Amino acid sequence: MGKKGKNIIWITGFILLFLLCIGIWLAQNTTESGQVVVISQNGKELYRIPVTEHKTIRVEGEQGGENQIVIDSGSVSITQADCPDKLCVKQGSVRRAGVPIVCLPHRLVAVIEGRETDERGQ
Repeated sequence: MGKKGKNIIWITGFILLFLLCIGIWLAQNTTESGQVVVISQNGKELYRIPVTEHKTIRVEGEQGGENQIVIDSGSVSITQADCPDKLCVKQGSVRRAGVPIVCLPHRLVAVIEGRETDERGQ
């Protein structure tokens, strides 16, 4: 086999390796992140909802009161609460996994769990 034949084999090998790397990268970045919003009250899990869903949930407090939780476009927020300080509402939307929104008077926690993604969704 001549020099030209060896060069063609090397170039073909590099192209196949490049295509394999692209395929692996696309496969990893097109799968769902697997993130879910977990809503719990007083340590008891009430809901586990994919973060990709668009949903509004009302949760009643154990001693009265109510919170409205909105899951939208990969984020979670408490948009209404009848607790005195409304710190949970003032916290705004959360998009990062592991950052909880807490309403202490109603003993309510909403947190995103699952694989962390960056701004590009990767």
